[in-house]
Amino acid sequence: MNGNAALAYKAQQVNSANPAQIVFMLYEKAIIHLRDVIAKGESKDVMGRCESNCLAQEIIFQLMDALDHEAAPDFAGRMDKLYRFCINHLVSIDIVGKTQPAQDVIDLLIPLRESWKQLAEKSSEELRIEMRKAHTSQLNQALGNAGFSGNAYQPAPQQNTSYSQEQESVPPRTGISVSI
Repeated sequence: MNGNAALAYKAQQVNSANPAQIVFMLYEKAIIHLRDVIAKGESKDVMGRCESNCLAQEIIFQLMDALDHEAAPDFAGRMDKLYRFCINHLVSIDIVGKTQPAQDVIDLLIPLRESWKQLAEKSSEELRIEMRKAHTSQLNQALGNAGFSGNAYQPAPQQNTSYSQEQESVPPRTGISVSI
């Protein structure tokens, strides 16, 4: 496969991926670069080691920038701390010249990659359902914090999105009645 075709194929993969697949791909690529850091460190290729290390750090910075601190402040805060630890640890590679920090970061990223892989393998519909459950749980927690008890919020049942002629002739029921 020539270089242009490979790039086009990779671009198509990324453009058609859902968010979980993209995060999985980022973790995968960061781990590949970190393994390259170790290999180039063993072969005394200082420039190559530094280049791979910078690429891995750039991916981790992208993951850090993608955190949504408003939607999930606790989770985003913990992930931000983990990513900062990884970056600081990787910077030491170029200062000290040892590659053990790359392996340490790989050991941290592999379980995260595997979790995202499981999410990425779910269909888009399954992913929407999982995200909806998570958002419902977060909303119920927020309502609970505001003084409401129990599950104050229950999402509406999933609508059938398939189209039929019967649905076209029957107006939707809103639950509102009007008297004249």
